[in-house]
Amino acid sequence: MGWVRAECEPLWIAGTAVAAAAAIALGSQAADWSRRPWSYPYQPVVSGALLDPAAYVLIEKPVGNVVPLLPSGSRAYQLADILLPIAPGGSLDRRVRSGLSNPLPGGVWALHLRGSPPRQNLLDDYGLQFDTSRSCETISGADGVNIEACPLVAAAAARPPLASVEPLRR
Repeated sequence: MGWVRAECEPLWIAGTAVAAAAAIALGSQAADWSRRPWSYPYQPVVSGALLDPAAYVLIEKPVGNVVPLLPSGSRAYQLADILLPIAPGGSLDRRVRSGLSNPLPGGVWALHLRGSPPRQNLLDDYGLQFDTSRSCETISGADGVNIEACPLVAAAAARPPLASVEPLRR
């Protein structure tokens, strides 16, 4: 009887190893499954209204992947950063204000994810508001979530910049 057991053991071990390998392969997924294949590169088309150099304020993440597609000479300012917000009166705040005060031919646009509520509070500090008389442009997103570029104008009654607000003294 010892010879039968010795011959069956390697088959049993090999069968178990094959079954375990198949279960692992079927149960796990590569990181890019269910996404755009590498053979189909992300190449969105930027519409006519966005072809002139302009200033873009990014009021939501992740929308920075479209910045390289924008016209040469355009400026982009990331305002939506919860972990590292722009310090009022700091060097980045001054740089954003300087760029917005020297407009480019294409104007000023806000970039955010389509379908999400725009974050007007980020624009308030810079005296900007959405231009409701003009329509937003859509840029195709890399993972099926489109990005909206909405035109901005100076707010009628802009709040003073945070750096110029004096604290209450008692």
